[in-house]
Amino acid sequence: LVVLQAVLGFDNLLYISIESKRVPEDKQSFVRKFGIGLAIVLVAVGLAEYALGAFEDNGVYVMAAMGAVVPGDAWGRPWTLLAYALLHGGPVHLAMNTYVLWILGGQLERIVGGGRVLAVFTAGAVGGGLAAAMLGDGVTIGASGGIWGLLVAQGWLGFFPGGLLPRSVVGVVRKNARTNLIINVLISFAPGI
Repeated sequence: LVVLQAVLGFDNLLYISIESKRVPEDKQSFVRKFGIGLAIVLVAVGLAEYALGAFEDNGVYVMAAMGAVVPGDAWGRPWTLLAYALLHGGPVHLAMNTYVLWILGGQLERIVGGGRVLAVFTAGAVGGGLAAAMLGDGVTIGASGGIWGLLVAQGWLGFFPGGLLPRSVVGVVRKNARTNLIINVLISFAPGI
């Protein structure tokens, strides 16, 4: 897990280096610093999860202490409504969420910009945290709430493009939105999810 976190962090740094050249020159320094800070935070969270034993028998307690959403407890710990999105249940969970964020987030970023993608992801993560706090029956971790926010944004763009997408692309975006919806609904109802 530590190696995977380090590789993903390094990959994030490379991506940010490339993407920062696409923003106006006066904002490139901020984009690089923000991206490097985010990569460091993600790697640090992964290392802390590993060091504290989050993937061992007592992992549920460690995750709860690190910021997982626990039904009935989130109201006294409101930061967990976002912090849970940084925690993952192991390397496969982390790799899958990272892959989806890379693909889906990258597509949306090219259309609406990084700031809006971050805002939608954050709103989705908080919404997912609220839903888990009110309706969940176990500890909730992972970036799925934020990913669902991005999926909704993709669907919205496909069905209500508002001039942001060329006509030739709208059909493909709609098809992708439908496919992603079906896949993610099935995953959401899988046991243990």
